[in-house]
Amino acid sequence: MSDQLFFRIVNADLKQFATLANTFDPATDKMLDNEIAMDFNPADSVLNCYTSVILRDKDNNPAMKATMACGFVFKAESLDAITKDGMITFPVNVLRHIASLTYSTLRGAISVKAEDTPLRGFVLPLQNLYEVIKKPFEVKIETTV
Repeated sequence: MSDQLFFRIVNADLKQFATLANTFDPATDKMLDNEIAMDFNPADSVLNCYTSVILRDKDNNPAMKATMACGFVFKAESLDAITKDGMITFPVNVLRHIASLTYSTLRGAISVKAEDTPLRGFVLPLQNLYEVIKKPFEVKIETTV
């Protein structure tokens, strides 16, 4: 087995972007809710990563909501290397890397979409994925007889 898994991004889709406030002060309004979710489609060997953020003002009102979905297709040999007894186990380091790529893609999309809004110049803070993603993602592969 190789120590490397080979995959490539096959799609990036900004699922949601909404600015909900007419005023925003990047110096004081920084509360952020984050969420990361993943799923796997065995039919096309794509691991999907979804990253959502809600930016809140100092009064806890939502100022912006955004969700990015990125799909990553894995080579068959890479999936074989992490499959055992009908279970694919995506290692933590791979999940963190994919989540980081998706979060960075969201960062770029927000930069473009917020250009003409009060959120212009807002920079998403770094996200410590070591604290967020702590265990592998396991997917049972259904076999048809």
